[in-house]
Amino acid sequence: KIAQPITELCDVTLEIANGDYDKDISINRKDELGMLAHDFHIMKENLKKREQNLKEASRNVKQLLDNLPLVVLQFSNEGKIIYYNKIGRERLNNNLSKVSLFDFGHWLSFIKEPDNRKKAEKAFAGEPCVLDGYNIITDSKHGKSYFTDKYVQAHFIPYMENNSVASVTLIILDLTEVKQNENLRVEKKSAEIANKAKSEFLARMSHEIRTPLNAVIGFTNLSLQKSTNDSQLHNYLTKIITSANHLLTIINDILDYSKIEAGKIELEKTPFDIEEILSEVFDLGASIAHDKNLELIISHSSLIPYPLIGDPVKLKQ
Repeated sequence: KIAQPITELCDVTLEIANGDYDKDISINRKDELGMLAHDFHIMKENLKKREQNLKEASRNVKQLLDNLPLVVLQFSNEGKIIYYNKIGRERLNNNLSKVSLFDFGHWLSFIKEPDNRKKAEKAFAGEPCVLDGYNIITDSKHGKSYFTDKYVQAHFIPYMENNSVASVTLIILDLTEVKQNENLRVEKKSAEIANKAKSEFLARMSHEIRTPLNAVIGFTNLSLQKSTNDSQLHNYLTKIITSANHLLTIINDILDYSKIEAGKIELEKTPFDIEEILSEVFDLGASIAHDKNLELIISHSSLIPYPLIGDPVKLKQ
């Protein structure tokens, strides 16, 4: 009466130890053995539920790791590979010899720098490390690496159990695109700083030039207003004022071009005479054309209305 239910409980215990939770307990008594069998049944069902939950969690973790955009490898404390995720298989398995997939020593050969290899080896002594840079993991005699000429970050993470290394997990992130975008941001920032410095230089330069130039134009105008019978002097003064105004226009043009590059140009909407604009352009270009033995002719349709609305200064430029 006592030996049979105890033997049955022992048999169920062995089944549970082997992972079988489906064996029923047939003990149906109202004494202490019956209470023990009842509690044992509750314990068995709780263990079964916990194992199901663990399996479900394990499947979820595996699915998560398989869908992450990174390589995950796990090595035993003897350096033999015991797990790699889907991305690991896709990016590494096709390019490497089979022998290289199962030995950490072979994996080390894909790490280019000797100092980095030593750091990675220390993970099996319980020292985690992170390696990052271009060509950290590259081709070796065991095959071609997906990460050749790429910027990667490799994490070697030891898992400790009873003060000793039970396994080492290697996580490889391909940060090439991130690094390229970062470099582009740095280059863009440098270009913006250089462009700002250029604009500030042009603004200072134009101020320094326009101040004496305005004085030249002002005094030349005063000289022209005085009556003089010297036609040659009058011609000289006229050329000075024309050249000075031309130089002032060039300075303003340079500043406007700088504003266009910075995206700060603003167009005016004012009435203007197209014939006057064409005449000014002709005057500016006539001497250059004459020096090159060219004939400059400006012609426009009589159907163009007067006035036009727009930015005469930008149009002239």
